[in-house]
Amino acid sequence: MNTPKNTSSRTRRQVLQAGFAWAAGSSLVSMVKANAPRSDEQPTWILLHLSGGNDGLNTVIPYRDPVYHELRPRLGRVAREALPIDQQVALHPSLPDLARLYRRGHVAILQGVGSAEPDYSHRGACRLWATNANDATSSPGWCDRALAGQSNAPAAIMVVADHEPPARMVSGRVPQIRLNRPNRPSPAVNPLPFRQGETQQVLAEAAGLASAKRPPRLILASVGGYDTHEDQLEAHAQVLRDLNDAVAGFHRELAARGIAHRVLLLVWSEFGRRPAENASGGTDHGWAGPVFLVGRNVRGGLYGRMPSLVDTDFGNLIPTVSLHKVQTTLARRWLGSEANPFV
Repeated sequence: MNTPKNTSSRTRRQVLQAGFAWAAGSSLVSMVKANAPRSDEQPTWILLHLSGGNDGLNTVIPYRDPVYHELRPRLGRVAREALPIDQQVALHPSLPDLARLYRRGHVAILQGVGSAEPDYSHRGACRLWATNANDATSSPGWCDRALAGQSNAPAAIMVVADHEPPARMVSGRVPQIRLNRPNRPSPAVNPLPFRQGETQQVLAEAAGLASAKRPPRLILASVGGYDTHEDQLEAHAQVLRDLNDAVAGFHRELAARGIAHRVLLLVWSEFGRRPAENASGGTDHGWAGPVFLVGRNVRGGLYGRMPSLVDTDFGNLIPTVSLHKVQTTLARRWLGSEANPFV
């Protein structure tokens, strides 16, 4: 059996440097088309957080890799009905509409995204996404920095009710659209609970905000249900069905409103999960995972490199793309940010 092996610290550095060098190149910039919104139209960037740590390996599936099937004798069964997007990679069978949007060129999938050092706690991983700092410093969130100096634009709007943006993505409180959540969660707690249909509701609210006369530059949203430590097969299929339906409906709504050309959706999760399934039929907190870009001005395709299932960091997938380079590049490319959010 080709079980994962632990890398030395030198090997980890080599893998990170090779992948992160790719993220600094032109391929990352090319994910968003040059014909972004006109100067008289304000672009909106929506960041949808899949709270809990989405299992990227069962979302973007290396369905022909024998190591994947060895590591996941139960969870790997989803590969039988997966939706191939090339000769090596397929999408989870709960994502047929996302697969269709991918084939139409409106979805870019960036594989192996992660921070330079892992943090396996929900709060800590969100903090890395927010500030590029793995300590509890008072450093401002990258959203604030990305919009620094831009006038007449609210920093961000959080779409999920009674829930602050994950781990200081922005400073202080921001305007919120309050959804009808029955149980009020504590601020900044991850993961969020899952409610059927909530992703559709969240993205519908986001579409409304983006179509305003003066839309926000950034809209932050979170949905829950992705912390799949046990009995993952059905739970993961359910949350991905919800995501599939929501993104498809959101894409149609933007087109109907005539604003699809100036809205970009980034779907992210605080970390991926371990490649080997656990004894409870689930997966535990990991490191690298995929992100999705969806929009009319996306140059669709598969970007980056799938992390090795054999050369791992104590059983965790090692990132091949720097998440902070992704954030910085997109902030500059889409929002016209002149600042480096991580300086």
